[in-house]
Amino acid sequence: MRRARLKGNKNTMKNNKLMKNNKLKIGATWGAALALAFLGGAAGAQQTPGGSIGNGQDPSGRTDGGAASEGSFHGGADGLVYNTAIDDYNHKRYKEAASGLKDYLRNNPQDAQAHRLMADIDVAQNNIAAAVPEWEAAVRLDKNDKSSQVNLGVAYMQTGSYDKAVTLYQTALAHSPKDPQLNMQFAVALDNTGRHAEAAAAFEKAATFDPKNPVPVLYSGLLNHQTGHDDKAVPELKTALALGTAEKFQAYDALAEAATAAKQNDEAIKYYALAGQAKPTDFITQYNLGVLEQNAGKKPEAEAAYRQALTLKPSSAKAMAGVRSNLALLLLDQSKLDEAATLLAQAAQDDPANAQYENNLGQVYEKQSKKDLAIAAYTKAVQLDPSLAGAKASLAQLQK
Repeated sequence: MRRARLKGNKNTMKNNKLMKNNKLKIGATWGAALALAFLGGAAGAQQTPGGSIGNGQDPSGRTDGGAASEGSFHGGADGLVYNTAIDDYNHKRYKEAASGLKDYLRNNPQDAQAHRLMADIDVAQNNIAAAVPEWEAAVRLDKNDKSSQVNLGVAYMQTGSYDKAVTLYQTALAHSPKDPQLNMQFAVALDNTGRHAEAAAAFEKAATFDPKNPVPVLYSGLLNHQTGHDDKAVPELKTALALGTAEKFQAYDALAEAATAAKQNDEAIKYYALAGQAKPTDFITQYNLGVLEQNAGKKPEAEAAYRQALTLKPSSAKAMAGVRSNLALLLLDQSKLDEAATLLAQAAQDDPANAQYENNLGQVYEKQSKKDLAIAAYTKAVQLDPSLAGAKASLAQLQK
C-alpha cells in the first residue's frame, strides 16, 4: 500500500495489525438449553452446547415436558406416597413433592426414577447442588438414563467439575457411543479442561451421527480453527453455514481469520463484510475490514469501515487509536488535513505512549504550516522514542 509521506521526515504512518476476537470458549454457563427434547428444548433446535440444565423429562420418562403419565404411578402404600409426590410436582407444589419423595426414597433407595424426580424437583427450586447426588444415584442405578447423564454433566460443568463431567460422559458413551448429544456434551467438557483437539474430534463424531444439525459441525470448525487446523475448519464452517447455523457471526469471523492467515485477502474481506452484516456492532470486525480494504487499495470502502468502527465500543482505547490513525492516513491522501490532525491528536490521547502518533501529528501540523504545534508534537515523539530519526531531523529543521 502506498504510504502518505511528508517532506523532511522519513518516518511514515503505519497501519496497525489486525486484531482477533476472543478465542472460543464453550462453557456450561452460556445459558442456552440443550437441543434435545428430553432437556425441554425442541428437537432439532439450534442451541449452544454446554448450556443450562433442562427439566423437560417428567418422572414417567416422557420427553415432552408434560404431566406424568399413568404408567409412572406405583401401587401399594409406598406407591401412594410416590404418586402423591408426582401430583404435587405436576402442580408445582415442589416443597410438598420433595417431602413426600424423601419418605418414599427412605424405603426405596434403588428406584432410579424416583431419584430423577427428586433431581427435577431440586432444579425447579433452583437448587442444583442438591440435584447432583440425585442424578448421580439415577445414573448409577440406570445406565440408560440419558437425561440424568446429560444434566449431571452440565451440573458438573456449572460447578467447575469438568474432570468429573469428562469421566461421566466417557462412561455414558461406552453404552451409547453414537448418541450425538452425549458426544457434544463430552466435547464441551473436554474443551473446558483444555483438551481442545479432543473436543474438536468429539464434535466431529457428533456431526457424523447428526449430519443435518449445524451445531456440532460449527463447533468442530471453530475449535479446529482455534487449534490451527484450518484445512479442517474451513469446510466445516462452510457446512455449518449451509445448514443454517444461528451463529453466523462466529463462522464468518473464523473464516475471515483463516483466509487472512492464508493470505487470501479477497476472501478475508468478503467474510469480514459478512461478519459485519451478521453483527454490525462488533468493533474488531469493522477495524479489520478497514485494514484489509486499505491495504488492498479500496480506500472508500476502508474509510466507511473505519467510520463505522468509530461509532462502536472499542475493545480498548489503543484499538480506537489505531482506527483514528488509519483513517487519518486515508484522509491525508485526500488532503483533508484538518480532520486528519484532529484524528491523530485524539489517537495520541488514546495511546499516549505511542511515539508514531505524535510524529505523524507533527507531520500534519508541518504541512499545515503550524510550526509551534509541529515542534511540540515532534518533541513529544522524540521523548517517547529517541530512535525516530525522521522526527529528530524535522525537529532540528524547524528549530533553526
